[in-house]
Amino acid sequence: MKTVASKRFDGPAENAGTASRAADKAVESPASKPRKRKLAEVVAERIQADIAAIGWPVGKVLGKEPELLKKYGVSRATLREAIRQLERQGVATMRRGFSGGLVMQEPARMAVVQVLAAYLELTDVGLDELFEARSILEIQAVGLAIKRLSDADVVALRRDIRLLDETQAENLQQEVRLHLSIRRTIATATRNPALALFLESLNRVTGAFMPDYARLAKMRQGRLRMRATKRQLVEAIVSGNVFAAELAVQTELADSYQAAARNLKRFRRETGRKDGLATGAAPQFANWEANHKLSHRLAAVIARAVAQDRSPPGTRIGSEPEFIARFGVSRAVFREAARLLEGYGIIRMQRGFSGGIVVGSPDPSHAVSLVTGYLSYAKLSLPHFFEVLRTLELAVAPMAAVRAPLEKIGEIQAAVAELAGSKDRRKILAGIEANSVMLQKYAGNRAIELIGLVIHAYAPRDGLDLPPMKFCRALISYQQEILAAVAKRDEGLARRKVGQLLTAVDVWWGSKYRKNWLKRL
Repeated sequence: MKTVASKRFDGPAENAGTASRAADKAVESPASKPRKRKLAEVVAERIQADIAAIGWPVGKVLGKEPELLKKYGVSRATLREAIRQLERQGVATMRRGFSGGLVMQEPARMAVVQVLAAYLELTDVGLDELFEARSILEIQAVGLAIKRLSDADVVALRRDIRLLDETQAENLQQEVRLHLSIRRTIATATRNPALALFLESLNRVTGAFMPDYARLAKMRQGRLRMRATKRQLVEAIVSGNVFAAELAVQTELADSYQAAARNLKRFRRETGRKDGLATGAAPQFANWEANHKLSHRLAAVIARAVAQDRSPPGTRIGSEPEFIARFGVSRAVFREAARLLEGYGIIRMQRGFSGGIVVGSPDPSHAVSLVTGYLSYAKLSLPHFFEVLRTLELAVAPMAAVRAPLEKIGEIQAAVAELAGSKDRRKILAGIEANSVMLQKYAGNRAIELIGLVIHAYAPRDGLDLPPMKFCRALISYQQEILAAVAKRDEGLARRKVGQLLTAVDVWWGSKYRKNWLKRL
């Protein structure tokens, strides 16, 4: 039986090199060359951290502008730019008047979904990466949904299936809405806010590749097949049949992949382009673009062009007047698009005589920070955190065994060997986590890498008991065995060794096992 790493969705020839390109891009990881961050971004993150630290009390005033200026020690312009970021993210808003100030809001969940999706869209994540990540998480989701499904969830799922079967062929918007509603109910039924968030973000990116309504109208047989598969999925979840549910998920993903791949191939053929981009500021290729502001659509066009051109960081690609003239937009629209791209490190606006728009290095820190803040607000529990972590770690090792450059694995092995000489337990645990992050960097899937960065950034560290040195030495030994299996290109053994490491972690931090931890190692 093939592992997740070796299973690929078969698509047109244009997509055959996606995995190798992803591996090449993974060597220049989003986290490998961090850009110099703007002070306003840092201040926005400090404010968000302060809000989270006091429990995110919605409606509470954090302070008036003079108080905030004094607290954060920045200029009025910098503070206001930071507040604008927080307002766009739905974290807080500045209320005017006598009783005004910076008021804490419930984080807009859709804003968090959009940030994750935008990073993946703007870094040109490919179909293979996207559907591989979805396969990993959706298989986990149906298993958890079966365990945790409530009676209300059953009612919602069966209602949407009934409405889907009754939907007239010409009512495509209703049909798409019901498919999304069923996906959302399944994700919610996992009772894991992190997993639900990641799935919704990946589904949103998938929409960029799918056929538009005009094409969908002609795909009657395909739509009937998708309805039948969705019905099978819902009934399998309701009846608790894990095998049938996983089979339905894989069937649905394979059908969606083929539809997206055919649409991508058609678009390239009709436009004569290899990069899937239209030349104007409002390309018709992606469904989601119609629902986005012009500045976001322009940012998507520029970002994909930069990704496909593959110019090295620091390459000048034009000036502001040139881009405004090329895309026929106002200066305000262009600058809003440029700020969005700068926030993700995709471009830099370089000042001076030789300045202009310069290729940057994609940086996920903004997305990671916002998502971890949301997960803090959502009070992601330790068991739910470990659910997602376990799934990611079990998937990453076999993927790395197939795709990771051997010299990079050697570097991680050297780092683990250095840890073995340490007597500092905190340093050892931090090093093991850092090595896991490095391994996911070379697994060749940027969607999984981004999700992994979020999970590792959220990892609870404060208040957790330090295990004894003997336990830390055992973790080092497990990690050495994982890397040895990866270096041998042995997918199955790599996954097995990760399972042993995760079991050891659960033995210590899972309180019901700790009394017998030595026997269980």
